[in-house]
Amino acid sequence: MKMINKVTKILRPLRNDVDNFVLFENEVEENLMRLFEKHRNNQNSTERVRNSVIEVGLIIAGEITILLKKLHRRLSSRNKAHNPWTVQVTMQIFAFLLDMVKKARSTYGVTHSESRFLDIIAYTEENRVVRDLSRLCDVNREAILEYFSKTFQGPRKGNARVVLSAQKPFTLSYSRKGSYVVIKCYYKFTNAYGYILES
Repeated sequence: MKMINKVTKILRPLRNDVDNFVLFENEVEENLMRLFEKHRNNQNSTERVRNSVIEVGLIIAGEITILLKKLHRRLSSRNKAHNPWTVQVTMQIFAFLLDMVKKARSTYGVTHSESRFLDIIAYTEENRVVRDLSRLCDVNREAILEYFSKTFQGPRKGNARVVLSAQKPFTLSYSRKGSYVVIKCYYKFTNAYGYILES
């Protein structure tokens, strides 16, 4: 459409503020075409859905929040025979996280490895994983840290808290075969008398 092409050209003064202006211009034009097709007269509901532009940022923020809630819920004062003092949950989004780690200016506190069947991101520093999760779901550091600990009352009174180190990393593993992500982390439990229980 000529009009959409003209609208896209208006953005050219932004050329110096964008890393890859050609890619940006193409994406703007493509999204404008989809929006036009979505709202054009005589569109049925199927065509409107097909031409929707999904806000990926909101999906990622939602997935990370679900992950943090699952992690918090599974912190327990009771030890497990299988993988003691660990939490393991699954999620869908991984490619974006891996790309973010690869393109980061610093590799402090995080490593990644890729193989034919498994891709792994391993965090060894709490500050780094908290910062990355905070950026992805747009909440502050303190809110993320609240998910990393849990207080218990009653007969098993105490506190469970996620721990990170080179020996006990916070890992995200993507199975190419199963197309799922497993998040695994370690935690310690401090009882009411100050005794620490951990693997």
